[in-house]
Amino acid sequence: MHRTHAWSLVALVVLLPVAAFAAKPPPSPALVAQWADLPDYAHLLNGDLKYRVPPRLVSGEPPDAPDFLATGKTATVQVVVAIDERGAVAAARVARSDDRRLDAATVAAIQTWKFSPAEDAIGPVKALIRLPLQFEGPPRDEQNALAINLGPFAYDDARKEISAPILLTGPAVTDVKAARTRVASAVDDTGAELCLDSPLLNFPLPIASNAKRTSTLPAFGVSLRPPATGATKLRELNGTLEVVIPSLDPEAVVQIDQLPAKLGQTVSSPALAAAGITIIVMDRRGSVRALTDPDDASGARAFLTNVTGKSLTVWKNPAGISRMNDRDIALAIHDPHGRLAGVEFQTMYGSTLAYNRNGWSHYSIAAGKRFSIYRLNAKLSDEIKLMCWLVTPKSLASYPLHVANVPLPAAQ
Repeated sequence: MHRTHAWSLVALVVLLPVAAFAAKPPPSPALVAQWADLPDYAHLLNGDLKYRVPPRLVSGEPPDAPDFLATGKTATVQVVVAIDERGAVAAARVARSDDRRLDAATVAAIQTWKFSPAEDAIGPVKALIRLPLQFEGPPRDEQNALAINLGPFAYDDARKEISAPILLTGPAVTDVKAARTRVASAVDDTGAELCLDSPLLNFPLPIASNAKRTSTLPAFGVSLRPPATGATKLRELNGTLEVVIPSLDPEAVVQIDQLPAKLGQTVSSPALAAAGITIIVMDRRGSVRALTDPDDASGARAFLTNVTGKSLTVWKNPAGISRMNDRDIALAIHDPHGRLAGVEFQTMYGSTLAYNRNGWSHYSIAAGKRFSIYRLNAKLSDEIKLMCWLVTPKSLASYPLHVANVPLPAAQ
Protein backbone atom coordinates (compact mmCIF):
# COMPACT_ATOMS: atom_id res chain seq x y z
CA MET A 1 0.00 0.00 0.00
CA HIS A 2 1.39 3.39 -0.94
CA ARG A 3 1.35 6.38 1.39
CA THR A 4 -0.78 9.39 0.51
CA HIS A 5 1.55 12.13 -0.60
CA ALA A 6 1.54 15.84 -0.06
CA TRP A 7 5.01 15.89 -1.55
CA SER A 8 7.54 18.22 0.00
CA LEU A 9 11.25 18.38 0.77
CA VAL A 10 11.61 18.38 4.54
CA ALA A 11 15.39 18.12 4.72
CA LEU A 12 18.19 18.87 2.30
CA VAL A 13 21.63 17.40 2.87
CA VAL A 14 24.21 18.59 0.35
CA LEU A 15 27.35 16.44 0.32
CA LEU A 16 30.03 18.59 -1.23
CA PRO A 17 32.97 17.12 -3.16
CA VAL A 18 36.14 16.15 -1.37
CA ALA A 19 38.82 18.79 -1.77
CA ALA A 20 42.40 19.03 -0.62
CA PHE A 21 42.66 20.67 2.80
CA ALA A 22 44.03 24.14 2.17
CA ALA A 23 46.78 25.59 4.31
CA LYS A 24 46.03 29.21 3.37
CA PRO A 25 45.26 30.88 5.73
CA PRO A 26 47.18 28.87 8.34
CA PRO A 27 45.04 26.56 10.48
CA SER A 28 43.84 28.01 13.78
CA PRO A 29 45.58 26.95 17.01
CA ALA A 30 42.34 25.26 18.10
CA LEU A 31 42.27 23.15 14.96
CA VAL A 32 45.91 22.17 15.34
CA ALA A 33 45.27 21.17 18.96
CA GLN A 34 42.24 19.12 17.88
CA TRP A 35 44.50 16.90 15.73
CA ALA A 36 47.52 16.76 18.04
CA ASP A 37 46.82 13.13 19.00
CA LEU A 38 47.15 12.03 15.35
CA PRO A 39 50.54 13.37 14.25
CA ASP A 40 50.46 11.45 10.94
CA TYR A 41 47.52 13.64 9.95
CA ALA A 42 48.16 16.76 12.05
CA HIS A 43 51.22 17.69 9.98
CA LEU A 44 49.04 17.71 6.86
CA LEU A 45 47.25 20.79 8.20
CA ASN A 46 50.27 22.91 7.28
CA GLY A 47 51.05 21.26 3.95
CA ASP A 48 50.20 22.47 0.48
CA LEU A 49 48.51 19.22 -0.53
CA LYS A 50 48.29 18.69 -4.28
CA TYR A 51 47.44 15.06 -4.84
CA ARG A 52 47.89 13.48 -8.23
CA VAL A 53 44.56 11.75 -7.54
CA PRO A 54 42.37 13.26 -4.78
CA PRO A 55 40.29 11.04 -2.49
CA ARG A 56 36.75 10.40 -3.71
CA LEU A 57 33.64 9.22 -1.92
CA VAL A 58 32.77 5.63 -2.92
CA SER A 59 29.90 4.76 -0.58
CA GLY A 60 28.16 6.04 2.51
CA GLU A 61 24.76 7.11 3.78
CA PRO A 62 24.25 10.77 4.78
CA PRO A 63 23.24 11.69 8.33
CA ASP A 64 19.56 11.37 9.15
CA ALA A 65 17.55 14.51 8.47
CA PRO A 66 17.07 16.37 11.79
CA ASP A 67 13.57 16.88 13.19
CA PHE A 68 14.49 19.74 15.51
CA LEU A 69 15.43 22.51 13.05
CA ALA A 70 12.83 25.24 12.75
CA THR A 71 10.95 25.84 9.51
CA GLY A 72 13.22 27.69 7.07
CA LYS A 73 16.26 27.25 9.32
CA THR A 74 19.58 26.26 7.68
CA ALA A 75 22.56 24.83 9.55
CA THR A 76 25.98 23.77 8.28
CA VAL A 77 28.41 21.39 9.95
CA GLN A 78 31.95 21.48 8.59
CA VAL A 79 33.91 18.30 9.29
CA VAL A 80 37.61 17.59 8.75
CA VAL A 81 38.07 13.95 7.76
CA ALA A 82 41.27 11.90 7.89
CA ILE A 83 41.45 9.18 5.22
CA ASP A 84 44.08 6.47 5.33
CA GLU A 85 45.89 4.76 2.45
CA ARG A 86 43.06 2.20 2.10
CA GLY A 87 40.35 4.82 1.78
CA ALA A 88 38.96 4.19 5.28
CA VAL A 89 38.00 7.06 7.59
CA ALA A 90 40.65 7.21 10.32
CA ALA A 91 38.98 10.12 12.14
CA ALA A 92 36.30 12.76 11.61
CA ARG A 93 36.16 15.92 13.69
CA VAL A 94 33.91 18.97 13.57
CA ALA A 95 35.79 22.14 12.66
CA ARG A 96 32.78 24.45 12.69
CA SER A 97 29.09 23.96 13.44
CA ASP A 98 25.99 26.12 13.28
CA ASP A 99 24.11 23.75 15.60
CA ARG A 100 25.96 21.44 17.99
CA ARG A 101 22.98 19.08 18.11
CA LEU A 102 23.92 17.97 14.59
CA ASP A 103 27.56 17.19 15.37
CA ALA A 104 27.39 13.68 16.84
CA ALA A 105 25.11 12.23 14.15
CA THR A 106 27.14 13.89 11.40
CA VAL A 107 30.45 12.46 12.65
CA ALA A 108 28.92 9.01 13.25
CA ALA A 109 27.62 8.88 9.67
CA ILE A 110 30.92 10.02 8.10
CA GLN A 111 32.88 7.40 10.05
CA THR A 112 31.01 4.68 8.14
CA TRP A 113 31.87 6.13 4.72
CA LYS A 114 34.35 4.58 2.29
CA PHE A 115 36.61 6.56 -0.04
CA SER A 116 39.06 5.77 -2.78
CA PRO A 117 42.41 6.87 -1.31
CA ALA A 118 44.40 9.91 -2.39
CA GLU A 119 47.44 9.17 -4.50
CA ASP A 120 50.72 10.93 -5.12
CA ALA A 121 53.33 10.01 -7.72
CA ILE A 122 54.23 6.84 -5.80
CA GLY A 123 50.85 5.51 -4.71
CA PRO A 124 48.11 5.81 -2.05
CA VAL A 125 48.77 8.32 0.75
CA LYS A 126 47.05 9.67 3.85
CA ALA A 127 44.83 12.70 3.29
CA LEU A 128 42.74 15.32 5.07
CA ILE A 129 39.58 16.70 3.49
CA ARG A 130 37.01 19.26 4.53
CA LEU A 131 33.33 18.33 4.17
CA PRO A 132 30.62 20.95 4.73
CA LEU A 133 27.21 19.31 5.23
CA GLN A 134 24.16 21.54 5.02
CA PHE A 135 20.82 20.82 6.70
CA GLU A 136 17.50 22.61 6.27
CA GLY A 137 14.45 22.56 8.50
CA PRO A 138 11.06 21.20 7.35
CA PRO A 139 8.35 23.14 5.52
CA ARG A 140 5.03 23.62 7.28
CA ASP A 141 3.18 21.05 5.17
CA GLU A 142 5.61 18.19 5.98
CA GLN A 143 4.34 14.69 5.22
CA ASN A 144 7.30 12.89 3.63
CA ALA A 145 11.06 13.21 3.99
CA LEU A 146 13.46 13.17 1.05
CA ALA A 147 17.16 13.99 1.28
CA ILE A 148 19.18 15.04 -1.77
CA ASN A 149 22.90 14.28 -1.62
CA LEU A 150 25.25 15.84 -4.19
CA GLY A 151 28.46 13.86 -4.48
CA PRO A 152 31.90 14.98 -5.61
CA PHE A 153 32.51 16.36 -9.11
CA ALA A 154 34.94 14.32 -11.19
CA TYR A 155 36.13 14.39 -14.79
CA ASP A 156 34.45 12.16 -17.34
CA ASP A 157 37.23 11.76 -19.89
CA ALA A 158 34.99 9.95 -22.38
CA ARG A 159 32.40 12.75 -22.49
CA LYS A 160 34.81 15.63 -21.80
CA GLU A 161 32.57 16.76 -18.94
CA ILE A 162 32.59 16.96 -15.18
CA SER A 163 29.82 15.17 -13.35
CA ALA A 164 28.60 14.67 -9.80
CA PRO A 165 26.22 11.89 -8.70
CA ILE A 166 23.04 12.59 -6.77
CA LEU A 167 21.70 10.15 -4.20
CA LEU A 168 18.14 10.41 -2.89
CA THR A 169 17.45 9.04 0.59
CA GLY A 170 14.70 9.21 3.17
CA PRO A 171 11.33 7.54 3.86
CA ALA A 172 9.77 8.81 0.62
CA VAL A 173 12.48 7.56 -1.73
CA THR A 174 10.84 4.14 -2.15
CA ASP A 175 8.01 5.83 -4.07
CA VAL A 176 10.37 7.63 -6.49
CA LYS A 177 10.73 5.59 -9.69
CA ALA A 178 12.78 8.02 -11.81
CA ALA A 179 14.73 11.23 -11.28
CA ARG A 180 16.61 13.72 -13.42
CA THR A 181 18.12 17.18 -13.17
CA ARG A 182 17.71 20.15 -15.47
CA VAL A 183 20.50 22.70 -15.02
CA ALA A 184 19.54 26.24 -16.02
CA SER A 185 22.86 27.89 -15.15
CA ALA A 186 26.18 26.90 -13.57
CA VAL A 187 28.96 29.47 -13.15
CA ASP A 188 32.45 28.82 -11.81
CA ASP A 189 34.46 31.37 -9.81
CA THR A 190 36.04 32.80 -12.97
CA GLY A 191 32.60 33.66 -14.34
CA ALA A 192 32.60 30.91 -16.98
CA GLU A 193 29.24 29.30 -17.75
CA LEU A 194 29.45 25.51 -17.39
CA CYS A 195 25.88 24.58 -18.36
CA LEU A 196 25.82 22.12 -21.26
CA ASP A 197 24.33 23.27 -24.56
CA SER A 198 22.27 20.08 -24.94
CA PRO A 199 21.39 18.75 -21.47
CA LEU A 200 19.97 15.25 -21.10
CA LEU A 201 16.19 15.63 -20.87
CA ASN A 202 15.16 11.97 -20.78
CA PHE A 203 15.21 10.05 -17.53
CA PRO A 204 18.44 8.03 -17.13
CA LEU A 205 18.27 4.34 -18.04
CA PRO A 206 19.62 1.61 -15.75
CA ILE A 207 23.23 0.57 -16.24
CA ALA A 208 23.49 -3.14 -17.02
CA SER A 209 24.60 -5.18 -14.00
CA ASN A 210 24.38 -8.72 -12.66
CA ALA A 211 23.92 -7.46 -9.09
CA LYS A 212 20.59 -7.61 -7.32
CA ARG A 213 19.32 -4.36 -5.87
CA THR A 214 16.29 -3.23 -3.88
CA SER A 215 15.78 0.17 -5.50
CA THR A 216 14.28 0.71 -8.95
CA LEU A 217 15.86 4.16 -9.27
CA PRO A 218 18.73 4.32 -11.79
CA ALA A 219 21.76 6.42 -10.95
CA PHE A 220 21.58 10.08 -12.01
CA GLY A 221 23.39 13.33 -11.31
CA VAL A 222 24.61 16.66 -12.68
CA SER A 223 26.86 17.00 -15.75
CA LEU A 224 28.64 20.23 -16.72
CA ARG A 225 31.35 21.54 -18.99
CA PRO A 226 34.88 21.38 -17.55
CA PRO A 227 35.71 24.49 -15.49
CA ALA A 228 37.84 27.30 -16.85
CA THR A 229 41.57 27.36 -16.20
CA GLY A 230 42.17 28.64 -12.68
CA ALA A 231 38.66 27.86 -11.45
CA THR A 232 38.48 26.19 -8.04
CA LYS A 233 34.78 26.41 -7.16
CA LEU A 234 31.36 26.22 -8.71
CA ARG A 235 30.16 29.63 -7.61
CA GLU A 236 26.48 28.87 -8.15
CA LEU A 237 24.27 26.26 -9.81
CA ASN A 238 20.55 26.71 -10.38
CA GLY A 239 18.18 24.21 -11.89
CA THR A 240 15.36 21.81 -11.22
CA LEU A 241 15.13 18.33 -9.76
CA GLU A 242 12.33 16.28 -11.29
CA VAL A 243 11.10 13.01 -9.80
CA VAL A 244 8.44 10.57 -10.93
CA ILE A 245 6.15 9.36 -8.12
CA PRO A 246 3.55 7.02 -9.67
CA SER A 247 1.62 6.72 -6.40
CA LEU A 248 0.49 10.33 -6.94
CA ASP A 249 -1.44 9.34 -10.07
CA PRO A 250 -3.29 6.02 -10.56
CA GLU A 251 -3.05 6.58 -14.33
CA ALA A 252 0.76 6.40 -14.05
CA VAL A 253 0.71 2.74 -12.94
CA VAL A 254 0.24 0.00 -15.58
CA GLN A 255 0.08 -3.67 -14.55
CA ILE A 256 0.75 -6.45 -17.06
CA ASP A 257 -0.14 -9.94 -15.84
CA GLN A 258 -0.40 -13.42 -17.40
CA LEU A 259 3.04 -12.87 -18.90
CA PRO A 260 3.58 -16.44 -20.24
CA ALA A 261 0.58 -15.99 -22.53
CA LYS A 262 2.02 -12.71 -23.83
CA LEU A 263 5.45 -14.05 -24.86
CA GLY A 264 6.38 -13.01 -28.39
CA GLN A 265 3.57 -10.45 -28.58
CA THR A 266 3.11 -6.72 -28.22
CA VAL A 267 1.48 -6.02 -24.85
CA SER A 268 -2.08 -4.75 -25.23
CA SER A 269 -2.59 -1.78 -22.92
CA PRO A 270 -4.66 1.37 -23.59
CA ALA A 271 -2.50 3.35 -21.14
CA LEU A 272 0.76 2.34 -22.84
CA ALA A 273 -0.73 3.00 -26.27
CA ALA A 274 -1.89 6.47 -25.20
CA ALA A 275 1.66 7.23 -24.05
CA GLY A 276 3.08 5.98 -27.37
CA ILE A 277 4.88 3.08 -25.67
CA THR A 278 5.28 -0.39 -27.19
CA ILE A 279 6.53 -3.37 -25.14
CA ILE A 280 7.17 -6.88 -26.46
CA VAL A 281 7.86 -9.63 -23.88
CA MET A 282 10.36 -12.28 -25.00
CA ASP A 283 11.90 -15.43 -23.52
CA ARG A 284 15.19 -16.99 -24.61
CA ARG A 285 13.72 -19.06 -27.44
CA GLY A 286 11.71 -16.18 -28.84
CA SER A 287 14.70 -13.83 -28.65
CA VAL A 288 16.87 -16.27 -30.61
CA ARG A 289 14.16 -16.63 -33.23
CA ALA A 290 13.70 -12.86 -33.53
CA LEU A 291 17.40 -12.42 -34.21
CA THR A 292 17.97 -15.34 -36.58
CA ASP A 293 14.69 -15.55 -38.52
CA PRO A 294 14.05 -12.71 -41.00
CA ASP A 295 10.36 -13.74 -41.03
CA ASP A 296 9.88 -13.59 -37.25
CA ALA A 297 6.43 -12.18 -36.49
CA SER A 298 7.01 -10.88 -32.95
CA GLY A 299 8.33 -7.49 -34.06
CA ALA A 300 11.35 -7.78 -31.75
CA ARG A 301 13.77 -8.15 -34.67
CA ALA A 302 13.45 -4.42 -35.32
CA PHE A 303 15.03 -3.82 -31.88
CA LEU A 304 18.04 -6.05 -32.59
CA THR A 305 19.20 -5.22 -36.09
CA ASN A 306 18.62 -2.88 -39.00
CA VAL A 307 18.94 -5.88 -41.33
CA THR A 308 15.56 -7.42 -42.14
CA GLY A 309 16.18 -9.97 -44.89
CA LYS A 310 19.31 -11.72 -43.66
CA SER A 311 19.91 -14.55 -41.18
CA LEU A 312 22.21 -13.55 -38.31
CA THR A 313 24.45 -15.48 -35.93
CA VAL A 314 23.27 -15.27 -32.30
CA TRP A 315 26.65 -15.10 -30.62
CA LYS A 316 27.80 -12.21 -32.81
CA ASN A 317 24.98 -9.90 -31.68
CA PRO A 318 25.96 -7.61 -28.78
CA ALA A 319 22.50 -7.78 -27.14
CA GLY A 320 23.59 -10.83 -25.11
CA ILE A 321 20.93 -13.25 -26.36
CA SER A 322 23.45 -16.09 -26.56
CA ARG A 323 23.89 -15.87 -22.76
CA MET A 324 20.18 -16.02 -21.91
CA ASN A 325 18.80 -18.94 -19.89
CA ASP A 326 15.30 -20.13 -18.94
CA ARG A 327 15.00 -17.54 -16.15
CA ASP A 328 15.76 -14.60 -18.43
CA ILE A 329 13.05 -12.32 -19.80
CA ALA A 330 13.71 -9.70 -22.46
CA LEU A 331 11.65 -6.56 -22.98
CA ALA A 332 11.72 -4.88 -26.39
CA ILE A 333 10.69 -1.32 -25.51
CA HIS A 334 9.85 1.52 -27.89
CA ASP A 335 9.41 4.78 -25.97
CA PRO A 336 9.96 7.62 -28.46
CA HIS A 337 8.60 10.34 -26.16
CA GLY A 338 10.39 9.34 -22.95
CA ARG A 339 7.14 8.54 -21.11
CA LEU A 340 8.27 5.28 -19.48
CA ALA A 341 9.91 6.04 -16.12
CA GLY A 342 10.74 2.43 -15.28
CA VAL A 343 9.63 -1.20 -15.09
CA GLU A 344 9.62 -3.75 -12.28
CA PHE A 345 8.76 -7.44 -12.01
CA GLN A 346 6.66 -8.32 -8.94
CA THR A 347 4.70 -11.23 -7.55
CA MET A 348 0.96 -11.19 -8.23
CA TYR A 349 0.48 -9.96 -4.66
CA GLY A 350 2.73 -6.94 -5.19
CA SER A 351 5.74 -8.30 -3.32
CA THR A 352 9.25 -7.50 -4.52
CA LEU A 353 11.18 -10.17 -6.41
CA ALA A 354 14.89 -10.70 -5.75
CA TYR A 355 16.33 -10.16 -9.22
CA ASN A 356 18.72 -7.79 -10.98
CA ARG A 357 16.39 -4.85 -11.52
CA ASN A 358 19.03 -3.01 -13.50
CA GLY A 359 18.86 -5.75 -16.14
CA TRP A 360 22.09 -7.42 -17.16
CA SER A 361 21.96 -6.28 -20.78
CA HIS A 362 20.60 -3.19 -22.53
CA TYR A 363 20.98 -2.89 -26.29
CA SER A 364 19.79 0.03 -28.39
CA ILE A 365 20.00 0.59 -32.14
CA ALA A 366 18.07 3.90 -32.10
CA ALA A 367 16.95 6.57 -29.65
CA GLY A 368 13.88 5.50 -27.69
CA LYS A 369 14.34 1.86 -28.74
CA ARG A 370 15.99 -0.72 -26.47
CA PHE A 371 16.17 -4.47 -25.89
CA SER A 372 16.66 -5.16 -22.17
CA ILE A 373 17.28 -8.56 -20.54
CA TYR A 374 16.40 -9.33 -16.89
CA ARG A 375 17.26 -12.49 -14.93
CA LEU A 376 14.44 -13.48 -12.59
CA ASN A 377 14.78 -15.64 -9.48
CA ALA A 378 12.52 -18.29 -11.02
CA LYS A 379 11.16 -19.31 -14.40
CA LEU A 380 8.42 -17.01 -15.70
CA SER A 381 4.93 -18.02 -14.54
CA ASP A 382 1.48 -16.53 -14.02
CA GLU A 383 2.62 -15.68 -10.46
CA ILE A 384 4.83 -12.91 -11.84
CA LYS A 385 3.56 -9.59 -13.20
CA LEU A 386 5.25 -6.61 -14.84
CA MET A 387 4.67 -3.11 -13.45
CA CYS A 388 5.27 -0.08 -15.68
CA TRP A 389 5.68 3.44 -14.26
CA LEU A 390 4.63 6.32 -16.54
CA VAL A 391 5.55 9.99 -16.60
CA THR A 392 2.31 11.95 -16.34
CA PRO A 393 1.56 15.55 -15.33
CA LYS A 394 0.39 14.34 -11.92
CA SER A 395 3.20 11.84 -11.27
CA LEU A 396 5.96 14.34 -12.15
CA ALA A 397 7.06 16.56 -9.26
CA SER A 398 9.58 19.40 -9.64
CA TYR A 399 11.74 21.10 -7.00
CA PRO A 400 14.34 23.87 -7.15
CA LEU A 401 17.96 22.73 -7.22
CA HIS A 402 20.50 25.24 -5.90
CA VAL A 403 24.05 24.82 -4.65
CA ALA A 404 26.82 27.36 -4.15
CA ASN A 405 30.58 27.42 -3.51
CA VAL A 406 31.11 23.80 -4.46
CA PRO A 407 34.78 22.76 -4.91
CA LEU A 408 35.68 21.70 -8.45
CA PRO A 409 38.41 19.34 -9.70
CA ALA A 410 41.43 21.09 -11.18
CA ALA A 411 41.17 21.85 -14.90
CA GLN A 412 42.71 19.16 -17.12
